[in-house]
Amino acid sequence: MIRKQLRHGLVCVLLASACKKTETIAPPALPSAQILEFSITNVPESEPVIRGAVDHDAATVTIYLPAYLQLPVLMPEINVTEGATVTPASGTQINDLLTKIRKGEKLSYTVKGKDGKEKIYALNVISQQPKTVVNELTADPSSPETYTLTTDQYTYIALKFTSENIIVENREEMVSIVLIDAAGNELPAIPGGGPYYLYATHKAFEAQVYRTSPVYAALAADGLYKIKVYNYGQTVTLKNPIRIIKQ
Repeated sequence: MIRKQLRHGLVCVLLASACKKTETIAPPALPSAQILEFSITNVPESEPVIRGAVDHDAATVTIYLPAYLQLPVLMPEINVTEGATVTPASGTQINDLLTKIRKGEKLSYTVKGKDGKEKIYALNVISQQPKTVVNELTADPSSPETYTLTTDQYTYIALKFTSENIIVENREEMVSIVLIDAAGNELPAIPGGGPYYLYATHKAFEAQVYRTSPVYAALAADGLYKIKVYNYGQTVTLKNPIRIIKQ
C-alpha cells in the first residue's frame, strides 16, 4: 500500500514538473515581401483570367498562355503581402510582349515590404501554342533557290512556304519574316501589310518582297540569305539559304 502511494506521488511530481516546463513557441513571422497572386485579366469575357504559378523559393512567376490566345500585351493584376508595394504596380500593362519574348528580354517585379525588405520575382511567359514548322525553300544548300528582282518598278519576289501551325488570325501582328545576310545581320522584321506581304493559312504562307519596299535597299546585288520566321512566341530559322539577285 505504501509503495503504491509512493509511486502515485512520484507520478504527480513528474507531471507537475513537466507542466511547469511547457513553453508556448510563437509561429515564425510571415515574409513581408511576397507576391501572393498574379493574374492576367485582359482575356475575352468568356474566358477565365489566367493565373500565374508563384514559386517563392525560386522567386518566379510563370504565366502559361493558352494556345488559342495570342495576346500582344498583358494586363497583370497582382496581390502582395499586407503593407507591401510592388513595382511595376498592379495594372501596369506589359507592352511589346512579342518583342520581349523574341529577344529574350527579362521581366521582373520587385516587392517591398513595410519593413523595407525587398524580393525580386522573375516573370516567365510561356506560350502553349503548338510547334511551328516551316519547310525549307532550298532543298540542297549547295544549290540555293534563286529569286530575281528586275528593274520593273512593280516587280516582286514571292517566297512561298509550306508550314504547320502558322497563326492566321491577326497575322500582321503575329507573324513576320526576317532575311539574314551572310554576315549574320538581320534585315528589319516587317509584318504582313508592309514590305513583306504575308498571305497565310495554317498550312502555307507567302511573303512578297517588292522593289519599292524599304528592305530592297538592304539587299546586296547578289546575295545569300537565311530566313527567320517569327510566329507569335516561337521562332524558326531555316538552315538552307536562298539567293536573291537585284538587276
